[in-house]
Amino acid sequence: MAGSKETKEILKKPDEFITLSARALQWAREHARPLRFAGTGLAVAALIFLAASTYLGYADRKGQDAYNKAYNALSNQDGSAKANEAITEATGLFQEVIKDHGLSDASRLALVQVAGLKFREKKYDEAISMYQTFLDKMAGEPRYANLARFAMATCYEAKGDVKNAILLIQS
Repeated sequence: MAGSKETKEILKKPDEFITLSARALQWAREHARPLRFAGTGLAVAALIFLAASTYLGYADRKGQDAYNKAYNALSNQDGSAKANEAITEATGLFQEVIKDHGLSDASRLALVQVAGLKFREKKYDEAISMYQTFLDKMAGEPRYANLARFAMATCYEAKGDVKNAILLIQS
């Protein structure tokens, strides 16, 4: 019967969960105003985060749509006399993506497209400048850096500046 005495003693003591929850409830009543401010601040921060992420998603979709339009204009050329017009139109559309949709991921890729089109038009200095801008924007991603350096080296080689082309490939 020793077990029953211990059980009776345990039952006589106040329940720890009820005591702790009563203390927490009392503390919350005493600090109701700061808790309301904190809750309101947390709700406002959540709304701002939701609005910002929704807007950035919208901007990214619009930029991708504009990029797709420019890419389709470029890919629909058939090698005829209208090819130069298609290249000019595509260049303008890609530049619109860069200018008007700078928050989208597609704007960074549009830089490479414009640089490639400038290379096709034999505007090597402009192409090099665009590739350099792309390198600066993609500083944290080395997989793109090598491709951009190789493209810049190609521009230098086409310009006749083989020394700078070799230096770029070696770096």
